[in-house]
Amino acid sequence: MSGRARMALAVLCAGLALGGSALLLLRYRDAPTPAVQATLTSGGVHRRVPVRIPTLAPQGQVDVNTADAQALLALQGIGPALAEAILAERERNGAFYYPEDLLCVKGIGEKTLAGFRDQLRFSAQP
Repeated sequence: MSGRARMALAVLCAGLALGGSALLLLRYRDAPTPAVQATLTSGGVHRRVPVRIPTLAPQGQVDVNTADAQALLALQGIGPALAEAILAERERNGAFYYPEDLLCVKGIGEKTLAGFRDQLRFSAQP
Protein backbone atom coordinates (compact mmCIF):
# COMPACT_ATOMS: atom_id res chain seq x y z
CA MET A 1 0.00 0.00 0.00
CA SER A 2 1.41 3.35 -0.95
CA GLY A 3 1.94 6.21 1.49
CA ARG A 4 -0.86 8.17 -0.14
CA ALA A 5 -3.33 5.27 0.23
CA ARG A 6 -2.37 4.85 3.90
CA MET A 7 -2.92 8.53 4.54
CA ALA A 8 -6.34 8.38 2.85
CA LEU A 9 -7.26 5.33 4.93
CA ALA A 10 -6.13 7.03 8.15
CA VAL A 11 -8.17 10.15 7.34
CA LEU A 12 -11.21 7.98 6.53
CA CYS A 13 -10.89 6.07 9.83
CA ALA A 14 -10.48 9.28 11.81
CA GLY A 15 -13.54 10.76 10.12
CA LEU A 16 -15.62 7.67 10.88
CA ALA A 17 -14.52 7.70 14.52
CA LEU A 18 -15.40 11.38 14.92
CA GLY A 19 -18.71 10.94 13.11
CA GLY A 20 -19.61 7.94 15.27
CA SER A 21 -18.78 9.85 18.44
CA ALA A 22 -20.90 12.78 17.32
CA LEU A 23 -23.83 10.47 16.59
CA LEU A 24 -23.55 8.89 20.04
CA LEU A 25 -23.49 12.31 21.69
CA LEU A 26 -26.57 13.38 19.75
CA ARG A 27 -28.35 10.12 20.56
CA TYR A 28 -27.74 10.22 24.32
CA ARG A 29 -27.54 13.95 25.13
CA ASP A 30 -31.20 14.09 26.26
CA ALA A 31 -31.31 10.61 27.77
CA PRO A 32 -32.41 10.62 31.40
CA THR A 33 -29.72 9.87 33.94
CA PRO A 34 -30.35 6.43 35.38
CA ALA A 35 -31.39 6.46 39.01
CA VAL A 36 -28.61 5.32 41.31
CA GLN A 37 -29.88 2.83 43.84
CA ALA A 38 -28.55 1.23 46.98
CA THR A 39 -29.80 -1.73 48.97
CA LEU A 40 -30.76 -0.98 52.55
CA THR A 41 -31.11 -3.79 55.04
CA SER A 42 -33.25 -3.41 58.12
CA GLY A 43 -34.32 -6.33 60.26
CA GLY A 44 -33.28 -8.78 57.55
CA VAL A 45 -35.44 -7.04 54.94
CA HIS A 46 -33.65 -5.76 51.85
CA ARG A 47 -35.08 -2.70 50.12
CA ARG A 48 -33.70 -0.92 47.04
CA VAL A 49 -33.99 2.83 47.33
CA PRO A 50 -32.73 5.72 45.22
CA VAL A 51 -29.57 7.33 46.52
CA ARG A 52 -29.66 11.08 47.02
CA ILE A 53 -27.27 12.71 44.59
CA PRO A 54 -26.79 16.46 44.96
CA THR A 55 -28.44 18.12 41.98
CA LEU A 56 -30.27 21.35 41.48
CA ALA A 57 -33.83 20.57 42.50
CA PRO A 58 -36.55 22.28 40.51
CA GLN A 59 -38.53 24.96 42.30
CA GLY A 60 -42.27 24.55 41.74
CA GLN A 61 -45.54 25.34 43.44
CA VAL A 62 -46.03 22.34 45.76
CA ASP A 63 -43.66 21.81 48.68
CA VAL A 64 -43.78 18.07 49.28
CA ASN A 65 -42.41 18.47 52.81
CA THR A 66 -45.20 20.72 54.05
CA ALA A 67 -48.10 19.88 51.72
CA ASP A 68 -51.19 18.10 53.01
CA ALA A 69 -53.11 15.53 50.96
CA GLN A 70 -55.26 18.24 49.33
CA ALA A 71 -52.20 20.18 48.13
CA LEU A 72 -50.58 16.99 46.77
CA LEU A 73 -53.70 16.34 44.67
CA ALA A 74 -52.73 19.41 42.62
CA LEU A 75 -49.77 17.45 41.21
CA GLN A 76 -50.36 15.91 37.79
CA GLY A 77 -50.95 12.16 38.11
CA ILE A 78 -51.45 12.16 41.90
CA GLY A 79 -54.73 10.87 43.20
CA PRO A 80 -55.94 10.36 46.77
CA ALA A 81 -54.13 7.02 47.23
CA LEU A 82 -50.75 8.36 46.05
CA ALA A 83 -51.18 11.53 48.10
CA GLU A 84 -51.69 9.40 51.21
CA ALA A 85 -48.70 7.20 50.24
CA ILE A 86 -46.49 10.31 49.95
CA LEU A 87 -47.61 11.50 53.39
CA ALA A 88 -46.99 8.04 54.88
CA GLU A 89 -43.48 7.86 53.35
CA ARG A 90 -42.70 11.35 54.66
CA GLU A 91 -43.93 10.33 58.11
CA ARG A 92 -41.81 7.14 58.10
CA ASN A 93 -38.56 8.42 56.59
CA GLY A 94 -38.55 12.19 57.01
CA ALA A 95 -38.20 15.02 54.54
CA PHE A 96 -37.76 14.66 50.80
CA TYR A 97 -34.78 16.53 49.38
CA TYR A 98 -34.80 15.65 45.67
CA PRO A 99 -37.47 14.64 43.16
CA GLU A 100 -35.89 11.17 42.98
CA ASP A 101 -36.70 10.65 46.68
CA LEU A 102 -40.35 10.24 45.65
CA LEU A 103 -39.43 7.06 43.76
CA CYS A 104 -39.44 5.36 47.18
CA VAL A 105 -43.20 5.91 47.37
CA LYS A 106 -45.07 2.83 46.23
CA GLY A 107 -46.96 3.70 43.05
CA ILE A 108 -44.60 6.43 41.86
CA GLY A 109 -42.25 5.47 39.08
CA GLU A 110 -40.08 7.39 36.65
CA LYS A 111 -43.01 8.11 34.34
CA THR A 112 -45.30 9.41 37.08
CA LEU A 113 -42.51 11.51 38.56
CA ALA A 114 -41.75 13.03 35.17
CA GLY A 115 -45.37 14.22 35.01
CA PHE A 116 -45.11 16.47 38.08
CA ARG A 117 -41.35 16.92 38.64
CA ASP A 118 -41.40 20.59 37.58
CA GLN A 119 -44.25 21.32 40.02
CA LEU A 120 -42.24 20.33 43.10
CA ARG A 121 -40.51 22.42 45.72
CA PHE A 122 -38.45 21.15 48.67
CA SER A 123 -38.15 22.90 52.02
CA ALA A 124 -35.31 21.90 54.33
CA GLN A 125 -37.65 20.47 56.97
CA PRO A 126 -41.40 19.97 57.14
